[in-house]
Amino acid sequence: MTCPLVEELSRLHEVHLFTLTHGEAEEKAGIDHFSNLCAGVYTAPGTSRIDIPVLGRSFFSRYPYKVHRFTSRELAQKAARAAEKHPPDVIHCQNFYMALYARDLAARCKVLYQENFETLLLERWCANAANPILRRMIQIEARRTRNFEMECPVWFDWLATISGADEMHYRQAAEMFPGTRDLIHSRIVTVRPGIDLSYYTTRQEQSLSNPFPPRAMKNLVFTGMFGYEANVDGAVWMVKEIMPLLERENLSLWLVGQKPADTVRALHNPPWIHVTGAVEDIRPYLHHADLSVVPLRIGGESG
Repeated sequence: MTCPLVEELSRLHEVHLFTLTHGEAEEKAGIDHFSNLCAGVYTAPGTSRIDIPVLGRSFFSRYPYKVHRFTSRELAQKAARAAEKHPPDVIHCQNFYMALYARDLAARCKVLYQENFETLLLERWCANAANPILRRMIQIEARRTRNFEMECPVWFDWLATISGADEMHYRQAAEMFPGTRDLIHSRIVTVRPGIDLSYYTTRQEQSLSNPFPPRAMKNLVFTGMFGYEANVDGAVWMVKEIMPLLERENLSLWLVGQKPADTVRALHNPPWIHVTGAVEDIRPYLHHADLSVVPLRIGGESG
């Protein structure tokens, strides 16, 4: 989602990109790619998805865990130095958990782009959590996240949501915060993500080879980043709860996407369940599948 945005902006503008790294194999290629497009690419080491010291610090903070996890002093210092050397016209922050980087920086315009209304995701996760201890922890995190998602738009000139549904949820939540309600209502706008549809045209897909084994089973495909909690929950739910209700002997479910969590990897059970990990090209799976499924219970509403 961020990649095409940066690629298009860099065609006409001087772009300085700030990002955290997590030691993954594909990161170097990404950094090299954007270094050829941007005036500067600045990185700092990030933390793991579940970082116990960060989790411990966040437990006694008014800020949610994701804000602590994605806020790096090193990256903040690099951003401050770059902003002093190259005063920005516009600062764009992708998601609420990056908002602290922009809070104290000056620019003609500052934009916060929300890929999800995170509070809603946490509330849905809580509703589906079976473990009472986990459910209580999610409740605490949801409350802190809601407070932060209502606070951080004050630091920006515009708050952009990915869908009209998310904008509606944001506006409804803002009614509970009189101090920022009017400001949020006046600054929020929906901006749908840019997708290069030509990449998925039928004419190009017809030349793509079939990635599925030559057998009589029907192939279902669920694509996504399978380290993301909503996709992890959806994959487990699909395999454990939905597939047993279907004629499983005739169906093969393919979970196609990068960074699968251990719980997703454990679902791999050919020929019925396949966990591919990252693939070079997603189009053959989408084109040759009998059905594409999106079994989300706790995801946002960007569709």
